[in-house]
Amino acid sequence: MIVARGLMETCYLSYKNSATGLGADEIAFLGSEYSKGHEFEMLPRSGFYIIDPEYNLRPETVESLFILYRITGDAKYQDYAWEIVQAIERNCKTKTGYSTLANVMDASEGITGRMPSHFLAQTLKYLYLIFSPPEVASLDNYLFTTEGHLFKYPIT
Repeated sequence: MIVARGLMETCYLSYKNSATGLGADEIAFLGSEYSKGHEFEMLPRSGFYIIDPEYNLRPETVESLFILYRITGDAKYQDYAWEIVQAIERNCKTKTGYSTLANVMDASEGITGRMPSHFLAQTLKYLYLIFSPPEVASLDNYLFTTEGHLFKYPIT
């Protein structure tokens, strides 16, 4: 749990420290020996370097927030999720849905016009579940596949 919480804080900070409040598609901690001769934008106050600045409406961070919230009951994970919801609404909402964002460090670069299916199938599902009562998709009664599908447990 110490590692899980620490990793979650790392993911959260990659969102919080961007200009838009959303996480870049690919970040890294790069040593100075690797970064020589390469241009990487650094997230402020974090030690992260942005490799790919696009936000692709991915579910992994909010999925982890959901799991940690359900396991620990710590409301800060709901607070983190709410910040992400607000950032998605502010930066990715369109008239007809939601779109990936071209650059988390510069919202003026705009949206891409793409809404991947995982946004509806996973990202929004986990955001819904983190604010739902624990009996909705209880971790004691359901297994989640890697694609976020629920299976009643035990499987018979």
